[in-house]
Amino acid sequence: MEILKVIDKNFLPFLKLPLACLFAKSGEVNFFSSSFQSHTSDFSKDYKCLIRQAKREISSIKRNLTQAGYQMTQIVRVEVTLALSMADHPLDELYDLLRPFSGEVEIRYDETGLFSSEPQLSSSQLISIDVLALH
Repeated sequence: MEILKVIDKNFLPFLKLPLACLFAKSGEVNFFSSSFQSHTSDFSKDYKCLIRQAKREISSIKRNLTQAGYQMTQIVRVEVTLALSMADHPLDELYDLLRPFSGEVEIRYDETGLFSSEPQLSSSQLISIDVLALH
């Protein structure tokens, strides 16, 4: 079953690409992921903590995009993965933080799925932020 985890992590994001990316030339499509350290011990399980984590990661991603020569208008997709425990919380403030990113924004919860046997264990509410940019 280890192969399914590799397929899920490395191949399945390509199934979610916008149509523009399918016809893009090589080197025009880049993925940027948050380098979030979920093992940090100062996180609590509340909504305010999620917002603090998101602010930190969004500014890190913006910095990485700028260093790579991208502008915010070149972002075609943003995918945010939250811990399942956040499913009952309103996400208005999180959407406001994501507003500067152009393109499609998806917020999903880390759940078991077709290719994964268990949710990712995390001591935080924010699992990851992934950005797809198109030159």
